[in-house]
Amino acid sequence: MVYVGTSFWITVVVQEAGGDTKEDYCGTTSFTSTDPSAKIESTAMDSFNYTWDSNQATATCKGAGCVSGCDNGVKIFINMTLNKLGLQTLVAVDTTDGSITGVTALQVVGADVKLWKEPKLSIAASSDTVRFKVCWSNYSSASAFTFIVTDAVPVGTTFVPEAGVAGLDCGNTDGTPLNVSYSTATSAAMPAAASFTTGNPVAGTRWLRWSVQYAGVQTTGCACFRVTVN
Repeated sequence: MVYVGTSFWITVVVQEAGGDTKEDYCGTTSFTSTDPSAKIESTAMDSFNYTWDSNQATATCKGAGCVSGCDNGVKIFINMTLNKLGLQTLVAVDTTDGSITGVTALQVVGADVKLWKEPKLSIAASSDTVRFKVCWSNYSSASAFTFIVTDAVPVGTTFVPEAGVAGLDCGNTDGTPLNVSYSTATSAAMPAAASFTTGNPVAGTRWLRWSVQYAGVQTTGCACFRVTVN
């Protein structure tokens, strides 16, 4: 299992038919994945080829196509990333001999970001002001990148504009600022993204949206807004 967008490494071993490591392998390997945005060694996987070095059963590399830096049939590839959630397949194949092929599957999961809202809406007197906090926490072992939090102004209340966007940011423990947008659409269903305007929400706002660019491991954050009871 790996986390989406988070770097990991794999070890590739070239084996003989009987299972022994083929230490004199000097072929070139190409890589593909069911994730079209996969990367290996920080390079797009579909365009990455690797030519192996062999020790030719001696202490130094010899033979056509074999240079110094022997792999002995075993190679660790680093800085690999997958960005598509779900079960993804990686395929390594010799560029001239398709029978030399390796396949593995990895489950790609997202960071475990949990959301909650406080306080729970209860009956309040007309004209009372209520302040809401929409919070998130990331207690998984991977950072989360660019997730969206959308909330509606409760029915029967009126949004109270703040002096600036910063007034809607209640603090993120890793210091990442929030991008705020708003919509005045009055539909009960969440409006389309195109109806949101980036900037300081105005009077008449019915929907609020915060874009969190980054939530590191073991961090929390909150967005705030105020309403008056009609």
